[in-house]
Amino acid sequence: MIEIQPRARYAAIVLVVALLAACVVGFFRARTEAHANRVEIAMDYTDFLALARAYNYNPSAFLIALRRAG
Repeated sequence: MIEIQPRARYAAIVLVVALLAACVVGFFRARTEAHANRVEIAMDYTDFLALARAYNYNPSAFLIALRRAG
């Protein structure tokens, strides 16, 4: 029979616990994302200004329109 060293056994236990924790987090994340009915986009203000100027929009009015659109 192969004897496993205690350090390797502890490392394997830590890895198994970490894998289980990652699976639990993944499950809850997938469930939350499935129930989400909104999309949130985050961007820097400078990127937002560049986007507004690229389409020749007033940045303030464009931001209000985006907020109203949800």
